[in-house]
Amino acid sequence: MTNNQYSALATSGSHDVVATATNLTLYTVNCPIALTGTATFRDKEASPATYFVLPVGTIGMFRFDASLPLGLNVDMTANDTIIVAYQTP
Repeated sequence: MTNNQYSALATSGSHDVVATATNLTLYTVNCPIALTGTATFRDKEASPATYFVLPVGTIGMFRFDASLPLGLNVDMTANDTIIVAYQTP
């Protein structure tokens, strides 16, 4: 049994899903309504590297099951809704 954590993002700007540069497992990203802007997923380092970008028009649920060793920040360019499921050690 896992204890997933969820982060619901609904405004433009920079959002820390995990505020420190720590390891986490990213399970899913859900876009219930098509994005009107982009969503950039980055690590939490001083000079962040981009993990991936969801472009305008993205809709649906995406399964990653990926290890992100340096935390997670999401930068959204519009007031879109994104739900992120993850787990920290």
